[in-house]
Amino acid sequence: MNIGVSGRARNGKSTLLQSLSGLGGEQIPTGRGQPVTAVRSRIFHSDTTRSAQLTLHTDRSFCAEVIVPYFRVLGLVPEPRTLQDFERFDLTGAVRNLPPKQVESHRPVPARLEEMRESLATYRDLLTGEVRQVDIDDLRRWVAYPARDCGLVPDRRFLAVRDAVITCAFPIEEVVALGLIDLPGLGEMVPNAEEHHLAGLENDVDFVIVVKRPDDTNAMWSDADQAGLGLIARACDAASVRDFTTILINTGGCAQVNIDALAGDIRDRLNDGTDDRNYQMWTADAAQRAAVAQDVLGRALSHLAVALPRMDAAVLDEAMIRCEQARRELLAHMERLLTAVHSVSRPTALEELIKRADAVQDEFIVSVQDWVEELRRRTRDTYEDEEFLQRVEQLREEVRGWAMDGFGLGRTEWVDRAHLDMRKAGAAAKFSTDALNGVRNEIARRFSGIDDVLLRRREEFWQGLVAALSSRLSGLRPGATAEEALRNLARALREATDSCPHLAETVDVALDVRLGTAPGCCRACVACSTSCGPRASIRAPAVSDHCSSSRQRPRGRRSSMCVSPSPPDKRSTRRVSCWRRRHRRWR
Repeated sequence: MNIGVSGRARNGKSTLLQSLSGLGGEQIPTGRGQPVTAVRSRIFHSDTTRSAQLTLHTDRSFCAEVIVPYFRVLGLVPEPRTLQDFERFDLTGAVRNLPPKQVESHRPVPARLEEMRESLATYRDLLTGEVRQVDIDDLRRWVAYPARDCGLVPDRRFLAVRDAVITCAFPIEEVVALGLIDLPGLGEMVPNAEEHHLAGLENDVDFVIVVKRPDDTNAMWSDADQAGLGLIARACDAASVRDFTTILINTGGCAQVNIDALAGDIRDRLNDGTDDRNYQMWTADAAQRAAVAQDVLGRALSHLAVALPRMDAAVLDEAMIRCEQARRELLAHMERLLTAVHSVSRPTALEELIKRADAVQDEFIVSVQDWVEELRRRTRDTYEDEEFLQRVEQLREEVRGWAMDGFGLGRTEWVDRAHLDMRKAGAAAKFSTDALNGVRNEIARRFSGIDDVLLRRREEFWQGLVAALSSRLSGLRPGATAEEALRNLARALREATDSCPHLAETVDVALDVRLGTAPGCCRACVACSTSCGPRASIRAPAVSDHCSSSRQRPRGRRSSMCVSPSPPDKRSTRRVSCWRRRHRRWR
Protein backbone atom coordinates (compact mmCIF):
# COMPACT_ATOMS: atom_id res chain seq x y z
CA MET A 1 0.00 0.00 0.00
CA ASN A 2 1.54 3.33 -1.07
CA ILE A 3 0.38 6.57 0.58
CA GLY A 4 1.42 9.81 -1.06
CA VAL A 5 2.06 12.98 0.97
CA SER A 6 1.42 16.18 -0.95
CA GLY A 7 1.03 19.86 -0.32
CA ARG A 8 2.70 23.18 -0.83
CA ALA A 9 6.15 23.83 0.60
CA ARG A 10 6.50 24.77 4.29
CA ASN A 11 3.23 23.13 5.39
CA GLY A 12 4.73 20.19 7.30
CA LYS A 13 4.91 17.57 4.56
CA SER A 14 8.40 16.41 5.57
CA THR A 15 7.45 16.52 9.25
CA LEU A 16 4.54 14.17 8.61
CA LEU A 17 6.81 11.78 6.68
CA GLN A 18 9.24 11.77 9.61
CA SER A 19 6.47 10.88 12.06
CA LEU A 20 5.18 8.07 9.86
CA SER A 21 8.57 6.56 8.96
CA GLY A 22 10.56 7.19 12.12
CA LEU A 23 13.32 8.90 10.13
CA GLY A 24 14.90 12.18 11.19
CA GLY A 25 16.12 15.40 9.67
CA GLU A 26 19.20 13.74 8.18
CA GLN A 27 17.02 11.57 5.96
CA ILE A 28 13.93 13.76 5.46
CA PRO A 29 15.09 17.39 5.80
CA THR A 30 12.81 19.99 7.31
CA GLY A 31 13.25 23.73 7.75
CA ARG A 32 11.53 27.07 8.00
CA GLY A 33 11.15 29.91 5.56
CA GLN A 34 12.18 28.09 2.36
CA PRO A 35 11.83 24.68 0.64
CA VAL A 36 14.25 22.11 2.00
CA THR A 37 13.58 18.77 0.28
CA ALA A 38 15.12 18.87 -3.20
CA VAL A 39 14.70 15.23 -4.31
CA ARG A 40 11.55 13.18 -4.60
CA SER A 41 11.84 10.25 -2.18
CA ARG A 42 10.06 6.95 -1.71
CA ILE A 43 10.18 5.40 1.75
CA PHE A 44 9.30 1.73 2.33
CA HIS A 45 8.89 -0.25 5.52
CA SER A 46 11.22 -3.20 6.13
CA ASP A 47 11.85 -5.08 9.36
CA THR A 48 15.33 -6.14 8.23
CA THR A 49 16.77 -3.51 5.89
CA ARG A 50 17.89 0.05 6.59
CA SER A 51 19.37 1.61 3.48
CA ALA A 52 19.23 4.47 0.99
CA GLN A 53 19.44 3.82 -2.73
CA LEU A 54 19.96 6.72 -5.11
CA THR A 55 19.41 6.63 -8.87
CA LEU A 56 21.66 9.23 -10.47
CA HIS A 57 21.12 11.20 -13.67
CA THR A 58 23.19 10.74 -16.76
CA ASP A 59 24.63 13.75 -18.57
CA ARG A 60 21.79 13.73 -21.11
CA SER A 61 18.93 12.96 -18.70
CA PHE A 62 20.08 15.81 -16.44
CA CYS A 63 19.96 18.26 -19.33
CA ALA A 64 16.62 16.95 -20.62
CA GLU A 65 14.82 16.75 -17.26
CA VAL A 66 16.44 19.54 -15.21
CA ILE A 67 18.02 22.18 -17.47
CA VAL A 68 15.74 22.20 -20.54
CA PRO A 69 12.52 22.95 -18.59
CA TYR A 70 14.12 26.20 -17.33
CA PHE A 71 15.16 27.10 -20.86
CA ARG A 72 11.63 26.53 -22.11
CA VAL A 73 10.12 28.72 -19.40
CA LEU A 74 12.31 31.60 -20.56
CA GLY A 75 12.12 30.72 -24.25
CA LEU A 76 15.90 30.34 -24.60
CA VAL A 77 17.41 28.59 -27.61
CA PRO A 78 19.19 26.44 -28.47
CA GLU A 79 18.32 23.98 -25.71
CA PRO A 80 21.45 22.26 -24.34
CA ARG A 81 21.76 18.51 -24.91
CA THR A 82 25.00 18.00 -22.94
CA LEU A 83 26.78 19.63 -20.02
CA GLN A 84 29.28 21.13 -22.44
CA ASP A 85 26.41 22.84 -24.28
CA PHE A 86 25.09 24.19 -21.00
CA GLU A 87 28.52 25.35 -19.87
CA ARG A 88 29.25 27.21 -23.13
CA PHE A 89 25.83 28.87 -23.33
CA ASP A 90 25.92 32.66 -22.93
CA LEU A 91 23.19 32.84 -20.30
CA THR A 92 23.74 36.51 -19.40
CA GLY A 93 23.58 37.66 -23.01
CA ALA A 94 20.55 35.50 -23.83
CA VAL A 95 18.60 36.84 -20.82
CA ARG A 96 19.59 40.40 -21.72
CA ASN A 97 17.99 39.96 -25.15
CA LEU A 98 14.68 38.72 -23.71
CA PRO A 99 11.68 41.09 -23.43
CA PRO A 100 11.79 42.86 -20.03
CA LYS A 101 8.25 41.72 -19.21
CA GLN A 102 9.17 38.07 -19.74
CA VAL A 103 12.29 38.39 -17.58
CA GLU A 104 10.30 40.13 -14.83
CA SER A 105 7.61 37.41 -14.73
CA HIS A 106 10.24 34.65 -14.42
CA ARG A 107 12.94 36.47 -12.46
CA PRO A 108 14.02 33.51 -10.21
CA VAL A 109 14.57 31.21 -13.20
CA PRO A 110 17.80 32.81 -14.55
CA ALA A 111 19.18 32.89 -11.02
CA ARG A 112 18.52 29.15 -10.62
CA LEU A 113 20.27 28.41 -13.91
CA GLU A 114 23.25 30.50 -12.89
CA GLU A 115 23.45 28.69 -9.53
CA MET A 116 23.45 25.30 -11.29
CA ARG A 117 26.24 26.38 -13.63
CA GLU A 118 28.36 27.91 -10.86
CA SER A 119 28.19 24.72 -8.77
CA LEU A 120 28.66 22.35 -11.73
CA ALA A 121 31.92 21.06 -10.29
CA THR A 122 30.10 19.70 -7.21
CA TYR A 123 27.93 17.26 -9.18
CA ARG A 124 29.45 16.84 -12.67
CA ASP A 125 31.30 13.63 -11.78
CA LEU A 126 28.13 12.14 -10.28
CA LEU A 127 26.16 12.17 -13.55
CA THR A 128 26.86 8.50 -14.26
CA GLY A 129 23.34 7.03 -14.33
CA GLU A 130 24.34 4.45 -11.73
CA VAL A 131 22.33 3.23 -8.75
CA ARG A 132 24.34 4.09 -5.64
CA GLN A 133 23.95 2.90 -2.06
CA VAL A 134 24.66 5.61 0.51
CA ASP A 135 24.71 5.65 4.28
CA ILE A 136 21.22 6.53 5.43
CA ASP A 137 22.68 8.84 8.07
CA ASP A 138 24.52 10.74 5.33
CA LEU A 139 21.45 11.16 3.14
CA ARG A 140 20.66 14.82 3.82
CA ARG A 141 23.40 16.28 1.64
CA TRP A 142 22.11 14.16 -1.26
CA VAL A 143 18.45 15.18 -1.06
CA ALA A 144 18.30 18.66 0.57
CA TYR A 145 18.94 22.17 -0.69
CA PRO A 146 22.23 23.52 0.73
CA ALA A 147 22.11 26.18 3.40
CA ARG A 148 22.60 29.72 2.12
CA ASP A 149 25.66 30.32 4.31
CA CYS A 150 27.48 27.11 3.38
CA GLY A 151 30.35 28.73 1.42
CA LEU A 152 31.20 30.43 -1.84
CA VAL A 153 30.19 27.43 -4.03
CA PRO A 154 27.44 25.41 -2.31
CA ASP A 155 27.45 21.64 -2.74
CA ARG A 156 24.49 20.94 -5.02
CA ARG A 157 24.97 17.21 -5.50
CA PHE A 158 21.20 16.81 -5.07
CA LEU A 159 20.95 17.95 -8.72
CA ALA A 160 22.56 14.68 -9.82
CA VAL A 161 19.96 12.59 -7.94
CA ARG A 162 17.05 11.46 -10.06
CA ASP A 163 15.26 9.33 -7.44
CA ALA A 164 15.80 8.21 -3.84
CA VAL A 165 14.48 5.01 -2.29
CA ILE A 166 14.75 4.70 1.48
CA THR A 167 14.11 1.44 3.35
CA CYS A 168 13.74 1.32 7.11
CA ALA A 169 11.60 -0.06 9.92
CA PHE A 170 8.58 2.16 10.61
CA PRO A 171 7.84 2.83 14.28
CA ILE A 172 4.20 1.69 13.99
CA GLU A 173 4.10 -2.02 14.84
CA GLU A 174 0.94 -2.82 12.86
CA VAL A 175 2.59 -1.80 9.58
CA VAL A 176 3.57 -4.70 7.31
CA ALA A 177 3.79 -3.56 3.68
CA LEU A 178 3.56 0.21 3.52
CA GLY A 179 5.23 2.78 1.31
CA LEU A 180 5.32 6.56 1.70
CA ILE A 181 5.74 8.66 -1.45
CA ASP A 182 7.11 12.18 -0.99
CA LEU A 183 5.37 13.96 -3.85
CA PRO A 184 7.01 17.12 -5.29
CA GLY A 185 6.11 20.23 -3.31
CA LEU A 186 3.61 22.43 -5.11
CA GLY A 187 4.39 26.13 -5.35
CA GLU A 188 8.15 25.71 -5.62
CA MET A 189 9.88 27.54 -8.45
CA VAL A 190 10.68 24.37 -10.40
CA PRO A 191 9.52 24.08 -14.03
CA ASN A 192 7.23 21.11 -14.75
CA ALA A 193 6.68 20.58 -11.01
CA GLU A 194 2.98 20.06 -11.60
CA GLU A 195 3.63 17.48 -14.35
CA HIS A 196 5.97 15.55 -12.04
CA HIS A 197 3.37 15.81 -9.30
CA LEU A 198 0.66 14.41 -11.58
CA ALA A 199 2.92 11.58 -12.77
CA GLY A 200 3.62 10.60 -9.15
CA LEU A 201 -0.09 10.62 -8.33
CA GLU A 202 -1.07 8.49 -11.32
CA ASN A 203 1.69 5.89 -11.15
CA ASP A 204 2.80 5.44 -7.56
CA VAL A 205 0.13 6.03 -4.94
CA ASP A 206 -3.11 4.44 -3.72
CA PHE A 207 -4.12 7.32 -1.45
CA VAL A 208 -3.03 10.96 -1.05
CA ILE A 209 -2.77 13.06 2.11
CA VAL A 210 -2.71 16.79 1.33
CA VAL A 211 -1.02 18.69 4.18
CA LYS A 212 -2.06 22.26 5.01
CA ARG A 213 -0.66 24.15 8.01
CA PRO A 214 -2.74 27.22 8.99
CA ASP A 215 -0.15 29.63 10.40
CA ASP A 216 -0.77 33.39 10.57
CA THR A 217 -0.11 33.87 6.83
CA ASN A 218 -1.63 30.64 5.57
CA ALA A 219 -4.95 30.32 7.40
CA MET A 220 -7.25 30.16 4.36
CA TRP A 221 -7.61 27.74 1.47
CA SER A 222 -5.84 29.45 -1.44
CA ASP A 223 -6.10 29.19 -5.21
CA ALA A 224 -2.72 27.46 -5.25
CA ASP A 225 -4.05 24.86 -2.81
CA GLN A 226 -7.06 24.38 -5.06
CA ALA A 227 -4.77 23.89 -8.06
CA GLY A 228 -3.14 20.98 -6.18
CA LEU A 229 -6.55 19.38 -5.62
CA GLY A 230 -7.23 19.81 -9.31
CA LEU A 231 -4.16 17.73 -10.11
CA ILE A 232 -5.34 15.06 -7.70
CA ALA A 233 -8.77 15.03 -9.33
CA ARG A 234 -7.09 14.48 -12.70
CA ALA A 235 -4.99 11.65 -11.30
CA CYS A 236 -7.80 9.71 -9.61
CA ASP A 237 -9.66 9.58 -12.93
CA ALA A 238 -12.75 7.36 -12.54
CA ALA A 239 -12.35 6.86 -8.78
CA SER A 240 -14.05 9.24 -6.39
CA VAL A 241 -11.85 12.10 -5.16
CA ARG A 242 -13.26 11.58 -1.67
CA ASP A 243 -12.01 7.96 -1.77
CA PHE A 244 -8.61 8.91 -3.19
CA THR A 245 -7.58 11.85 -1.01
CA THR A 246 -7.97 13.59 2.31
CA ILE A 247 -6.96 17.04 3.59
CA LEU A 248 -4.87 17.00 6.76
CA ILE A 249 -4.86 20.21 8.80
CA ASN A 250 -1.43 20.26 10.45
CA THR A 251 -2.11 21.92 13.79
CA GLY A 252 1.51 21.93 14.99
CA GLY A 253 2.39 25.37 16.37
CA CYS A 254 -0.81 26.97 15.00
CA ALA A 255 -3.32 29.09 16.87
CA GLN A 256 -6.75 27.53 17.33
CA VAL A 257 -8.40 30.49 15.66
CA ASN A 258 -6.38 29.81 12.51
CA ILE A 259 -7.22 26.10 12.66
CA ASP A 260 -10.94 26.86 12.97
CA ALA A 261 -10.74 29.42 10.17
CA LEU A 262 -9.13 26.94 7.78
CA ALA A 263 -11.59 24.17 8.71
CA GLY A 264 -14.52 26.52 8.11
CA ASP A 265 -13.08 27.70 4.80
CA ILE A 266 -12.62 24.11 3.60
CA ARG A 267 -16.14 23.23 4.71
CA ASP A 268 -17.66 26.20 2.87
CA ARG A 269 -15.51 26.23 -0.28
CA LEU A 270 -14.93 22.52 -0.87
CA ASN A 271 -17.68 20.64 0.96
CA ASP A 272 -20.73 22.81 0.24
CA GLY A 273 -21.19 23.66 3.92
CA THR A 274 -21.21 20.01 5.11
CA ASP A 275 -18.22 18.34 6.73
CA ASP A 276 -16.55 15.61 4.64
CA ARG A 277 -19.12 15.83 1.87
CA ASN A 278 -16.67 16.06 -1.04
CA TYR A 279 -13.32 15.88 0.74
CA GLN A 280 -12.45 14.25 4.04
CA MET A 281 -10.81 16.65 6.48
CA TRP A 282 -8.59 15.32 9.27
CA THR A 283 -6.78 17.23 12.00
CA ALA A 284 -3.49 16.26 13.69
CA ASP A 285 -0.14 17.67 14.76
CA ALA A 286 2.24 16.27 12.13
CA ALA A 287 5.14 16.33 14.60
CA GLN A 288 3.37 14.13 17.20
CA ARG A 289 4.18 10.52 16.22
CA ALA A 290 1.49 8.91 18.39
CA ALA A 291 -1.23 11.24 17.13
CA VAL A 292 -0.15 10.68 13.53
CA ALA A 293 -0.20 6.89 13.98
CA GLN A 294 -3.77 6.95 15.30
CA ASP A 295 -5.42 9.95 13.65
CA VAL A 296 -3.68 9.84 10.27
CA LEU A 297 -2.29 6.41 9.39
CA GLY A 298 -4.94 4.49 11.31
CA ARG A 299 -7.76 6.41 9.68
CA ALA A 300 -6.15 6.12 6.26
CA LEU A 301 -5.84 2.34 6.47
CA SER A 302 -9.37 1.93 7.81
CA HIS A 303 -10.68 4.11 5.01
CA LEU A 304 -8.73 2.22 2.34
CA ALA A 305 -10.00 -1.14 3.55
CA VAL A 306 -13.44 -0.01 2.40
CA ALA A 307 -12.58 2.38 -0.42
CA LEU A 308 -9.94 0.44 -2.37
CA PRO A 309 -12.33 -2.20 -3.79
CA ARG A 310 -14.69 0.60 -4.75
CA MET A 311 -11.91 2.58 -6.46
CA ASP A 312 -10.61 -0.52 -8.25
CA ALA A 313 -14.07 -1.34 -9.57
CA ALA A 314 -14.59 2.24 -10.79
CA VAL A 315 -11.22 2.32 -12.54
CA LEU A 316 -11.79 -1.07 -14.19
CA ASP A 317 -15.26 -0.05 -15.36
CA GLU A 318 -13.88 3.16 -16.80
CA ALA A 319 -11.05 1.25 -18.48
CA MET A 320 -13.54 -1.13 -20.09
CA ILE A 321 -15.62 1.79 -21.34
CA ARG A 322 -12.56 3.47 -22.81
CA CYS A 323 -11.40 0.24 -24.40
CA GLU A 324 -14.79 -0.22 -25.98
CA GLN A 325 -14.76 3.37 -27.25
CA ALA A 326 -11.26 2.89 -28.63
CA ARG A 327 -12.35 -0.36 -30.26
CA ARG A 328 -15.29 1.34 -31.96
CA GLU A 329 -13.13 4.24 -33.10
CA LEU A 330 -10.49 1.85 -34.40
CA LEU A 331 -13.08 -0.20 -36.26
CA ALA A 332 -14.57 2.95 -37.76
CA HIS A 333 -11.12 4.16 -38.80
CA MET A 334 -10.27 0.78 -40.32
CA GLU A 335 -13.58 0.76 -42.16
CA ARG A 336 -12.76 4.14 -43.66
CA LEU A 337 -9.33 2.91 -44.68
CA LEU A 338 -10.76 -0.24 -46.24
CA THR A 339 -13.33 1.80 -48.12
CA ALA A 340 -10.57 4.03 -49.45
CA VAL A 341 -8.47 1.05 -50.48
CA HIS A 342 -11.42 -0.66 -52.16
CA SER A 343 -12.25 2.51 -54.07
CA VAL A 344 -8.74 2.48 -55.53
CA SER A 345 -8.37 -1.22 -56.23
CA ARG A 346 -11.51 -3.35 -56.23
CA PRO A 347 -11.14 -7.04 -57.20
CA THR A 348 -13.28 -8.53 -59.95
CA ALA A 349 -16.31 -10.65 -59.13
CA LEU A 350 -14.42 -13.82 -60.06
CA GLU A 351 -11.42 -12.86 -57.87
CA GLU A 352 -13.76 -12.12 -55.00
CA LEU A 353 -15.51 -15.47 -55.48
CA ILE A 354 -12.21 -17.35 -55.56
CA LYS A 355 -11.03 -15.54 -52.46
CA ARG A 356 -14.21 -16.40 -50.60
CA ALA A 357 -14.00 -20.00 -51.77
CA ASP A 358 -10.41 -20.24 -50.51
CA ALA A 359 -11.45 -18.80 -47.15
CA VAL A 360 -14.34 -21.28 -46.86
CA GLN A 361 -12.05 -24.14 -47.81
CA ASP A 362 -9.44 -23.11 -45.22
CA GLU A 363 -12.06 -22.89 -42.48
CA PHE A 364 -13.58 -26.25 -43.44
CA ILE A 365 -10.18 -27.94 -43.49
CA VAL A 366 -9.27 -26.72 -40.02
CA SER A 367 -12.65 -27.43 -38.41
CA VAL A 368 -13.06 -30.87 -40.03
CA GLN A 369 -9.50 -31.81 -39.09
CA ASP A 370 -10.25 -30.92 -35.47
CA TRP A 371 -13.36 -33.11 -35.65
CA VAL A 372 -11.46 -36.02 -37.22
CA GLU A 373 -8.74 -35.72 -34.58
CA GLU A 374 -11.39 -36.08 -31.88
CA LEU A 375 -12.70 -39.23 -33.60
CA ARG A 376 -9.17 -40.62 -33.79
CA ARG A 377 -8.71 -39.98 -30.11
CA ARG A 378 -11.77 -42.09 -29.37
CA THR A 379 -10.46 -44.99 -31.43
CA ARG A 380 -7.17 -45.26 -29.58
CA ASP A 381 -6.64 -48.21 -27.24
CA THR A 382 -6.36 -45.89 -24.25
CA TYR A 383 -9.80 -44.35 -24.75
CA GLU A 384 -12.71 -45.72 -22.70
CA ASP A 385 -16.33 -44.78 -23.14
CA GLU A 386 -17.28 -44.58 -19.50
CA GLU A 387 -21.02 -44.32 -20.17
CA PHE A 388 -20.96 -47.39 -22.43
CA LEU A 389 -18.91 -49.39 -19.93
CA GLN A 390 -21.19 -48.40 -17.06
CA ARG A 391 -24.28 -49.45 -19.03
CA VAL A 392 -22.71 -52.79 -19.99
CA GLU A 393 -21.62 -53.35 -16.40
CA GLN A 394 -25.14 -52.54 -15.19
CA LEU A 395 -26.74 -54.96 -17.68
CA ARG A 396 -24.12 -57.60 -16.92
CA GLU A 397 -24.98 -57.42 -13.23
CA GLU A 398 -28.69 -57.62 -14.03
CA VAL A 399 -28.20 -60.69 -16.24
CA ARG A 400 -25.93 -62.29 -13.69
CA GLY A 401 -28.47 -61.67 -10.95
CA TRP A 402 -31.25 -63.04 -13.13
CA ALA A 403 -29.19 -66.16 -13.94
CA MET A 404 -28.10 -66.74 -10.33
CA ASP A 405 -31.71 -66.34 -9.21
CA GLY A 406 -32.82 -69.29 -11.32
CA PHE A 407 -33.55 -67.34 -14.53
CA GLY A 408 -36.47 -65.51 -13.01
CA LEU A 409 -38.07 -68.62 -11.38
CA GLY A 410 -35.96 -68.93 -8.27
CA ARG A 411 -32.97 -71.26 -8.06
CA THR A 412 -34.73 -74.20 -6.36
CA GLU A 413 -37.85 -73.99 -8.47
CA TRP A 414 -35.80 -73.81 -11.72
CA VAL A 415 -33.75 -76.89 -10.71
CA ASP A 416 -36.89 -78.82 -9.89
CA ARG A 417 -38.46 -77.74 -13.14
CA ALA A 418 -35.35 -78.77 -15.08
CA HIS A 419 -35.33 -82.22 -13.46
CA LEU A 420 -39.00 -82.67 -14.28
CA ASP A 421 -38.57 -81.62 -17.92
CA MET A 422 -35.57 -83.91 -18.40
CA ARG A 423 -37.49 -86.86 -16.88
CA LYS A 424 -40.47 -86.13 -19.10
CA ALA A 425 -38.25 -85.99 -22.18
CA GLY A 426 -36.26 -89.03 -21.08
CA ALA A 427 -32.99 -87.20 -21.89
CA ALA A 428 -31.14 -83.94 -21.14
CA ALA A 429 -30.18 -82.91 -24.70
CA LYS A 430 -33.49 -81.44 -25.80
CA PHE A 431 -33.97 -79.63 -22.50
CA SER A 432 -30.45 -78.17 -22.66
CA THR A 433 -30.95 -76.94 -26.21
CA ASP A 434 -34.29 -75.30 -25.44
CA ALA A 435 -33.06 -73.83 -22.15
CA LEU A 436 -29.89 -72.39 -23.69
CA ASN A 437 -31.85 -70.87 -26.58
CA GLY A 438 -34.24 -69.29 -24.12
CA VAL A 439 -31.40 -67.96 -21.99
CA ARG A 440 -29.65 -66.58 -25.08
CA ASN A 441 -32.81 -64.83 -26.27
CA GLU A 442 -33.42 -63.33 -22.85
CA ILE A 443 -29.85 -62.08 -22.64
CA ALA A 444 -30.21 -60.57 -26.11
CA ARG A 445 -33.43 -58.86 -25.07
CA ARG A 446 -31.92 -57.45 -21.92
CA PHE A 447 -28.74 -56.24 -23.62
CA SER A 448 -30.76 -54.41 -26.23
CA GLY A 449 -30.85 -51.72 -23.53
CA ILE A 450 -27.40 -50.68 -24.75
CA ASP A 451 -28.97 -49.30 -27.93
CA ASP A 452 -29.71 -45.86 -26.49
CA VAL A 453 -25.98 -45.31 -25.81
CA LEU A 454 -25.08 -46.43 -29.33
CA LEU A 455 -27.75 -44.20 -30.83
CA ARG A 456 -26.41 -41.24 -28.88
CA ARG A 457 -22.89 -41.96 -30.12
CA ARG A 458 -24.17 -41.98 -33.68
CA GLU A 459 -25.98 -38.68 -33.07
CA GLU A 460 -22.81 -37.23 -31.54
CA PHE A 461 -20.93 -38.33 -34.66
CA TRP A 462 -23.37 -36.42 -36.86
CA GLN A 463 -23.44 -33.43 -34.52
CA GLY A 464 -19.65 -33.20 -34.63
CA LEU A 465 -19.71 -33.13 -38.42
CA VAL A 466 -22.46 -30.49 -38.43
CA ALA A 467 -20.52 -28.36 -35.94
CA ALA A 468 -17.40 -28.60 -38.11
CA LEU A 469 -19.37 -27.42 -41.15
CA SER A 470 -21.41 -24.76 -39.38
CA SER A 471 -18.59 -22.17 -39.26
CA ARG A 472 -19.60 -21.06 -42.76
CA LEU A 473 -22.89 -22.86 -43.33
CA SER A 474 -24.78 -20.93 -40.67
CA GLY A 475 -28.13 -21.93 -42.18
CA LEU A 476 -27.26 -25.61 -42.13
CA ARG A 477 -29.24 -26.43 -39.01
CA PRO A 478 -32.14 -24.04 -38.48
CA GLY A 479 -34.07 -26.00 -35.87
CA ALA A 480 -33.31 -29.39 -37.47
CA THR A 481 -31.59 -32.43 -35.98
CA ALA A 482 -28.05 -33.21 -37.06
CA GLU A 483 -29.27 -36.00 -39.35
CA GLU A 484 -31.85 -33.72 -40.96
CA ALA A 485 -29.27 -30.99 -41.42
CA LEU A 486 -26.88 -33.37 -43.20
CA ARG A 487 -29.65 -34.69 -45.43
CA ASN A 488 -30.61 -31.11 -46.31
CA LEU A 489 -26.97 -30.41 -47.14
CA ALA A 490 -26.70 -33.48 -49.39
CA ARG A 491 -29.91 -32.50 -51.16
CA ALA A 492 -28.71 -28.91 -51.63
CA LEU A 493 -25.39 -30.11 -53.06
CA ARG A 494 -27.21 -32.23 -55.64
CA GLU A 495 -29.82 -29.63 -56.56
CA ALA A 496 -27.47 -26.62 -56.79
CA THR A 497 -27.02 -24.85 -60.12
CA ASP A 498 -23.44 -26.15 -60.13
CA SER A 499 -24.07 -29.44 -58.38
CA CYS A 500 -21.44 -31.22 -56.30
CA PRO A 501 -22.32 -34.92 -56.61
CA HIS A 502 -19.06 -36.21 -55.11
CA LEU A 503 -19.40 -34.02 -52.04
CA ALA A 504 -23.06 -35.03 -51.71
CA GLU A 505 -22.00 -38.70 -51.88
CA THR A 506 -19.46 -38.05 -49.13
CA VAL A 507 -22.22 -36.65 -46.91
CA ASP A 508 -24.34 -39.73 -47.74
CA VAL A 509 -21.51 -41.97 -46.57
CA ALA A 510 -21.39 -40.09 -43.28
CA LEU A 511 -25.17 -40.57 -42.94
CA ASP A 512 -24.98 -44.28 -43.77
CA VAL A 513 -24.21 -45.34 -40.22
CA ARG A 514 -26.80 -47.97 -39.27
CA LEU A 515 -27.17 -50.01 -36.11
CA GLY A 516 -28.10 -53.66 -36.57
CA THR A 517 -26.79 -57.21 -37.08
CA ALA A 518 -24.20 -57.16 -39.81
CA PRO A 519 -25.49 -59.06 -42.89
CA GLY A 520 -23.09 -61.62 -44.28
CA CYS A 521 -21.44 -62.38 -40.96
CA CYS A 522 -20.35 -65.88 -40.13
CA ARG A 523 -22.16 -68.04 -37.61
CA ALA A 524 -19.94 -67.02 -34.71
CA CYS A 525 -20.54 -63.31 -35.45
CA VAL A 526 -24.31 -63.83 -35.79
CA ALA A 527 -24.39 -65.71 -32.51
CA CYS A 528 -22.33 -62.97 -30.94
CA SER A 529 -24.68 -60.25 -32.18
CA THR A 530 -27.68 -62.29 -31.09
CA SER A 531 -26.30 -62.58 -27.61
CA CYS A 532 -25.27 -58.96 -27.50
CA GLY A 533 -28.59 -57.69 -28.78
CA PRO A 534 -30.24 -57.27 -32.15
CA ARG A 535 -28.60 -53.87 -32.78
CA ALA A 536 -25.21 -54.14 -31.12
CA SER A 537 -23.07 -53.68 -34.20
CA ILE A 538 -22.67 -51.16 -37.01
CA ARG A 539 -23.42 -52.40 -40.54
CA ALA A 540 -20.40 -54.18 -42.05
CA PRO A 541 -20.97 -55.46 -45.61
CA ALA A 542 -18.41 -58.28 -45.58
CA VAL A 543 -16.98 -59.32 -42.26
CA SER A 544 -17.09 -63.12 -42.36
CA ASP A 545 -13.30 -63.35 -42.53
CA HIS A 546 -12.81 -61.57 -39.24
CA CYS A 547 -14.63 -64.07 -37.03
CA SER A 548 -12.90 -66.90 -35.25
CA SER A 549 -13.67 -69.42 -32.59
CA SER A 550 -14.48 -68.27 -29.12
CA ARG A 551 -11.12 -69.50 -27.91
CA GLN A 552 -9.41 -66.85 -30.07
CA ARG A 553 -11.61 -63.90 -29.09
CA PRO A 554 -9.57 -60.95 -27.76
CA ARG A 555 -9.97 -59.69 -24.25
CA GLY A 556 -9.99 -56.05 -23.09
CA ARG A 557 -12.00 -53.24 -21.53
CA ARG A 558 -12.27 -50.66 -24.33
CA SER A 559 -15.79 -50.46 -25.65
CA SER A 560 -16.18 -50.97 -29.37
CA MET A 561 -18.74 -51.95 -31.99
CA CYS A 562 -18.53 -54.37 -34.93
CA VAL A 563 -17.19 -52.05 -37.64
CA SER A 564 -15.39 -53.13 -40.78
CA PRO A 565 -15.26 -51.68 -44.29
CA SER A 566 -15.48 -53.89 -47.36
CA PRO A 567 -13.13 -55.50 -48.10
CA PRO A 568 -11.67 -55.79 -44.57
CA ASP A 569 -8.07 -54.92 -43.87
CA LYS A 570 -5.83 -55.83 -40.93
CA ARG A 571 -6.53 -52.64 -38.99
CA SER A 572 -10.30 -52.95 -39.37
CA THR A 573 -10.08 -56.66 -38.42
CA ARG A 574 -8.40 -55.60 -35.19
CA ARG A 575 -11.14 -53.06 -34.60
CA VAL A 576 -14.03 -55.45 -35.29
CA SER A 577 -15.43 -56.74 -32.05
CA CYS A 578 -18.43 -56.33 -29.84
CA TRP A 579 -19.02 -55.74 -26.20
CA ARG A 580 -19.65 -59.41 -25.44
CA ARG A 581 -16.14 -60.34 -26.60
CA ARG A 582 -14.63 -57.64 -24.42
CA HIS A 583 -16.79 -58.34 -21.35
CA ARG A 584 -16.79 -62.09 -20.83
CA ARG A 585 -16.10 -61.99 -17.11
CA TRP A 586 -19.80 -62.13 -16.19
CA ARG A 587 -19.81 -65.80 -17.20
